[in-house]
Formats: sequence, C-alpha cells, structure tokens
Amino acid sequence: MAFAGTRALPMGHVAVVSQIVSDREIRVDHANWLRNQVSLGMSVIDVSDAGDWSRVRVESTPGNYGKVYVIDGYIYGGDQAL
Repeated sequence: MAFAGTRALPMGHVAVVSQIVSDREIRVDHANWLRNQVSLGMSVIDVSDAGDWSRVRVESTPGNYGKVYVIDGYIYGGDQAL
C-alpha cells in the first residue's frame, strides 16, 4: 500500500498488507508509523466513496482511526491474488 506524500509525510509511506479482513478492512505491517517502531497487524479501513481504497484511515490505537490518507496505489507480486 503506497501512501501519497503529505506535509507530515513528504516522501509518502509504504505498508505491507498482511491480511484482508473484509472488503472495507485490511491489516498492515509497517515501520515508523509510530516513531522508531515496527507495527504489525494495524487495522486500515477504506473510507473512499467508491470503495476503491483510494482513501483510508489507519487505526493508531484500539478503536481510534486517525485522519484520512490518500493512497497512490498497491504493488502486487507474482501470481498472488489478494
């Protein structure tokens, strides 16, 4: 999952999708979302109007989803279907 650059994330951000929970929720693994930490299994929900995963919210603490982030796209490897 490739996050678009913002003022707070000028170079963007990348997370690995580790689980598909439903058509509107996934879990991701990534580093430095929380400063100097690796975060595993963080919930991400799709909040885009079209349900196309172009806008998401990330759960930073249990039950607390932060601001909306724009997603530039996804990188799929090999023959794996998600």
